[in-house]
Amino acid sequence: MKTSKEVIYDFMKKYFLSLKEGEDSGLETSYIATKLEIKRPNVSAILNQLVTEGKVIKKGSRPVLYYIASPDSFTAEKSCFKNLIGFEGSLKNVIQLAKASILYPNNSLNTLIIGDSGTGKSFLAEHMYQYAKEKEILGKDACFIKVNCRHYIEDMHQLEHDLYRKSDNKFTNYFDKAAQGVLFIDNLDLMDSRIRNRLTHFLESGEFVYDDNSVSIKQKKILLIIACNSESNAAVLEGIASKIPVKIELPPLRLRPLEERFQLINHFFTIESAKCDMNLKINSELITCLLLYDCASNIKQLRNDIKIACANAFVRNYGSDSKVISLYLSDFENYVRKGFLNYKNIVLK
Repeated sequence: MKTSKEVIYDFMKKYFLSLKEGEDSGLETSYIATKLEIKRPNVSAILNQLVTEGKVIKKGSRPVLYYIASPDSFTAEKSCFKNLIGFEGSLKNVIQLAKASILYPNNSLNTLIIGDSGTGKSFLAEHMYQYAKEKEILGKDACFIKVNCRHYIEDMHQLEHDLYRKSDNKFTNYFDKAAQGVLFIDNLDLMDSRIRNRLTHFLESGEFVYDDNSVSIKQKKILLIIACNSESNAAVLEGIASKIPVKIELPPLRLRPLEERFQLINHFFTIESAKCDMNLKINSELITCLLLYDCASNIKQLRNDIKIACANAFVRNYGSDSKVISLYLSDFENYVRKGFLNYKNIVLK
């Protein structure tokens, strides 16, 4: 398990790798603390250790900025996708399609992301947005507007209004807000059919019809990314897929290699270790269960199960002087402990 120092140093390396050539942007202590959810004094102390070790350079005052000592020594590809677990594995084709949709000449291509609940559809959409900025397809200040149809289940009329109302001095619809940026519509399968039909009309013709029935042609440049649950109505999927040039399907966790699942487990434990500034002690029995239990809601559930277990362990050790927290199967839900039941079916088949 990575220490807090390793987590911070790795974060800094990834940050500087993402900068454009010639861009000079140091990191503030508060920024690192916020991003990694580590207490600011702990981050400050670790940064000073890294400066003493010669790995990090400190410049300026108010604010003090920190830089990696020799960023040119990194050989990793400068791409936000490089940091995704499965980059060269189960997500290789996914990322290739995502890049293609962004880099397509003249205009990026609208994209449909399909996957089971918790497979990372929103996460992929956000990385596509970051990649578009990396490649200067979008400006550095381009916005990312997310519309989650699940939040409008009880009021589809409000969703329609927020999407299509005529902009004025007081209100702006989501399409206008996303001008020159990305509009990400999540859980489209939950959208009312009438609203969805208006969206497909826009995708087909480029004709945008406001609530007052006035028409606008040639909207400002918008990259539209839509996500649907793979378990939704087949007719809905086929209807929207036929109007969008790029379709990306995310694999469920059960179909991804165990090596990638192990990397995800390690990643989530590393995050929790950094948050509480403690080392986590995990036995092989627990790792086996996490690798093999039925994780119905995929990566999101795996992350939440680990987070809750770490919270249970932290409370159990609260007030102790030890900097090590031991996690046990009893810290997890019963369905996680049943992972052993899948051992013969998955490992020995």
